[in-house]
Amino acid sequence: MRNCLLIILVLGSMLCSPGCSKEADTRGQSAPSVFIIVLDAASAQYFGCYGDTHGTSPNIDRFAAESVLFENAYGQTPTTVTSTASLMTGVRATTHLMTDTTVLDPKFETMPQAFSRQGMTCYGVIGNPFAGAPATGLDRGYAEAVQVYALDSLKTKRRMEESSKFIVTLPEDIAGETYKLLPK
Repeated sequence: MRNCLLIILVLGSMLCSPGCSKEADTRGQSAPSVFIIVLDAASAQYFGCYGDTHGTSPNIDRFAAESVLFENAYGQTPTTVTSTASLMTGVRATTHLMTDTTVLDPKFETMPQAFSRQGMTCYGVIGNPFAGAPATGLDRGYAEAVQVYALDSLKTKRRMEESSKFIVTLPEDIAGETYKLLPK
């Protein structure tokens, strides 16, 4: 079975990260490793790979130098749930009709479901309930998903987001959970 590492990081409003590995398929070719990094509430102007000269994003800049970098990508809407639903399904917000109080209609296939249908194994590390919590339906298709914003181990280490009452995750929280999921 082919595996894929799908990593969706939603930083800023903090984080969603999915994952997979690389094994030979039945034709002897390698399955792709797919990393999708989504930055919520972070403007491209603050990243070196998009021209910033302050050196604030060296890791992303190095990764971008070896990757496909989209220079004209735009969110479908200004809200996390709706925009993430469009990213994960490939359909416009006016089609999926997601809000922060709705659940994604099962008729819309998510990206991890599509990858899984192709024989890839997808993992998720979700740091923002608005970007992939089970309550939204945006977590469908992962073989395993960690809801970092709800981990008991972080409750005493991180502050609680006041308006929605979830744990604010940091990049190191996401990285740690991602490394735990990566195939050995």
